[in-house]
Amino acid sequence: MSRAPAVSNAVPSLARRASRTLEVAMTTLVAWAFGLLSAGVLLYIASGLWRGDYAVATPMSAADPAIVAAGGVNAAHPWGLTFAGRAGAAMAAGQACLVVVALGLSMMFAGNPRRLGLLLLSLWAGLWAADGATVVAHTWNGAGFGAALPVIAAATAMVIVFGCMIHRMMLLWRMRVVMV
Repeated sequence: MSRAPAVSNAVPSLARRASRTLEVAMTTLVAWAFGLLSAGVLLYIASGLWRGDYAVATPMSAADPAIVAAGGVNAAHPWGLTFAGRAGAAMAAGQACLVVVALGLSMMFAGNPRRLGLLLLSLWAGLWAADGATVVAHTWNGAGFGAALPVIAAATAMVIVFGCMIHRMMLLWRMRVVMV
């Protein structure tokens, strides 16, 4: 009996493992980038609200005013991401902390904490995607969207990130971590 078939059978398995590892690495990179950037924006909003720079703040408060003025985007109040006063500042800071905790949980070796983190990150990305889509949809004027192209691109990116978070959750939900 030849050893050649055993080696040829191992190659697809090695390629499959390498592909899966790259897939997990890329989705983890997207998750961490989105999580840390969204937490940073929330902390920026929280500090502005706490100092009294804003009466009401949304993630669009961190954007260039010229970009969000087109189509009345700056007047939008995204659900779950609109904050007012010092209580809003505390809520935005609390959400930022929750996102960072969810990022950490999603990297745990134990299954249940990892699943909780993955679920929280997917819900968080879904909130941002739904709010982005709603904000852009409200700028429809019959002939096209009135929002500036960067706003439309950001909303599209949020939908893509949401898809990536769902994909990451499906990848890592049942994964067993074996300590060697």
